[in-house]
Amino acid sequence: MYAFSNMTIYGLADKHAVISSFAIYAFKKIDKEFRGSDIEPPDNPRSWGHCLIVVETGGMRIVHWGDNHHDSSGNIWKDLGSIDIALLPVDVSQHVMGHVYVEAIIERLQLRVMVPHHYYIRDALQRQSTLQTVEAWVDARVGVEWITGRRRICRIEGMNKLDCAVHYFGDHVNFDNAA
Repeated sequence: MYAFSNMTIYGLADKHAVISSFAIYAFKKIDKEFRGSDIEPPDNPRSWGHCLIVVETGGMRIVHWGDNHHDSSGNIWKDLGSIDIALLPVDVSQHVMGHVYVEAIIERLQLRVMVPHHYYIRDALQRQSTLQTVEAWVDARVGVEWITGRRRICRIEGMNKLDCAVHYFGDHVNFDNAA
């Protein structure tokens, strides 16, 4: 846990997503075949252990879901508590988790804002990445705000009226992707 000024950042220990039934390739089988390891918890290799990152600042609680699986067990849901903004892994390939699982997380957390992440961005990822874009998923959503720059400032005062608004950054990244 890190705490400074009006910000606290901490991790909640969890596991990497391992259900590849929605993905365009069966990464569990690939890992088993080429590395000889079973990535299924609880005895998965250490590299398949992950954590949810929670940031508390400005009266808001934000979670970065990362590559974590959709159905966290134990005290994760209780420890998450009320979340205002969630960064969830979404792309058309359903690489980390299926869209039905993304929807289940959104529903369970009753988010004010959801930010898709972990999707393909040209010039930011390797061309051979199995990730795909997220536009098809975003286009099917109601309440999408297409962010036209590299950042979006959120304040708790303006969030009371939001009910799972999607803030989508598209291919805007906070670094010089040409470099």
